[in-house]
Amino acid sequence: MANDIIPGAGKKFDITMTVIFWLLMATLMWQTPRPDLAVLLVFFILAVEAVDFAVGVVHWALDKYWDYDHKRLGGLVKTFRGHHVDPELMLKHGIIKSNNNAVPVGVVIALLLFTLESPNLVWFFIFFNVFGAYSATIHQWAHRDDLPTAIKKLQDWHILISPELHEKHHEGYLSHYCAITGHWNPILDKTNFWRRTEYFIYRLTDAVPYHRRDIAESK
Repeated sequence: MANDIIPGAGKKFDITMTVIFWLLMATLMWQTPRPDLAVLLVFFILAVEAVDFAVGVVHWALDKYWDYDHKRLGGLVKTFRGHHVDPELMLKHGIIKSNNNAVPVGVVIALLLFTLESPNLVWFFIFFNVFGAYSATIHQWAHRDDLPTAIKKLQDWHILISPELHEKHHEGYLSHYCAITGHWNPILDKTNFWRRTEYFIYRLTDAVPYHRRDIAESK
């Protein structure tokens, strides 16, 4: 799994980005005044749910738009749609390699956080950034059986998405795009959010989602 965002970047780059990411995050956590524990917990919950939605949007967009040969996004498209062909492939990669596309984005976000004046906003985005940067690992957990008891409990308690719930995405790749907590999936799927969004994009740009192109080609 090469870095799909920065062509030519290899293992040294991935390790460097990981070190920079955690140095920046540690600095932010050290220097940012902490609110009360209850407030911090609220920010944590809101941030994790925001990541669940954001990951769902990215997942849906890369599943449904652009082609493998796209100049900028082709690598990411291959990674996401390739996961549909071989869901177990991602389990062969360690934590650095699995998250090597998201961590550089996390570095950029971390640098921007130094410009924020509100400590509350900084803490929200600290949580958002950490879970976003390591969202691929949480996704991996939804495909693994050999997990630590603590992670399994979080899945059983529906705090993190479970393998059983994530499997619904792999049944047709038309729903259940959110793969962190999965809490957004019932809301977005029952309101037909994805199909409505695809229709809006089609009316606005004439862009046809990938699954509709498959249907058109089969006629």
